[in-house]
Amino acid sequence: MIRINLLEVREERRRVSIRNLLIVSALSLVLTLAALFMWHQGIVGDLEFNQQQIAKTKQEISKLDTIVGEVEKAKGAKADVEQKLELIKSLEANRAEIVDLLLAVAEVLAEEVWVDKMDIKERRIELEASAVDMQSIGVLVKALKADPRFNNPRTSNIKVASGGKADSGSVGFKLGMEFVPPQAKAPAAPNAAATKK
Repeated sequence: MIRINLLEVREERRRVSIRNLLIVSALSLVLTLAALFMWHQGIVGDLEFNQQQIAKTKQEISKLDTIVGEVEKAKGAKADVEQKLELIKSLEANRAEIVDLLLAVAEVLAEEVWVDKMDIKERRIELEASAVDMQSIGVLVKALKADPRFNNPRTSNIKVASGGKADSGSVGFKLGMEFVPPQAKAPAAPNAAATKK
């Protein structure tokens, strides 16, 4: 009987299969590493792109912030200009009335009375003044009551100066009144003779 030694063939097959397995494992490892490297590079590229986009967006935001700041300044300046224009319009509208008011006050003031401070709000006049004596204040108030351009003159805070060299004996006081401009007067009552006709 012939004996065949199959052990060598089996050994050879086993070595070939192990070698093939190692080759396949090595190839799959290389392919996996290559795939992981490409995936990593893609993520890094996306990350760099996103960071560039974020930087661009921040630059645009800072530009928009400066534009918004300029717009807010412009709005504030516009409101300021509009307010000044309104003030100018009101001053122009009231210019003649204010001139009439100042002339009327100057006409009524006596030489013995001088004005230290004057405040005008609409048609209300508030004066801080001084007079030579109490009699001068009385004469002034009497003249104001008799003048149809002034309503309800009232004095307050009357104080006699004590021992000052330049104004010894002067009397300080406050005076408040309403100014009635000439065009605001009530129309005169019709003449009785004219109504009988």
